[in-house]
Amino acid sequence: MVSPLKSAFPGNTPPTREEINEFCAAGKTGDLEKLKESLDKFGAAIINERDHGGDTALTWAAWTGKIDAVEFLLARGAVLDAPGMHGKTALIWAAQGGKKDVVA
Repeated sequence: MVSPLKSAFPGNTPPTREEINEFCAAGKTGDLEKLKESLDKFGAAIINERDHGGDTALTWAAWTGKIDAVEFLLARGAVLDAPGMHGKTALIWAAQGGKKDVVA
């Protein structure tokens, strides 16, 4: 099991808007390597950040049914009930998208 992130790593620069957008896009595509790379670099400073549209990597992963990414992000400390675009949580996005395995 992957341990959750507790805080940003001291001495690291915070993620840029572009890096946050890339991290969230990795949730959307289920790119576990990119997610891990970003979390290793930025720690908790990026896990619940929102992209230009207001969604987190977790809400994107749930919407697109990327179960491995959902599980990885939750294990690393992503907030399950954080609202994304239109105030919808990852669970709501998964349910509306018919992603039964993510909902379960």
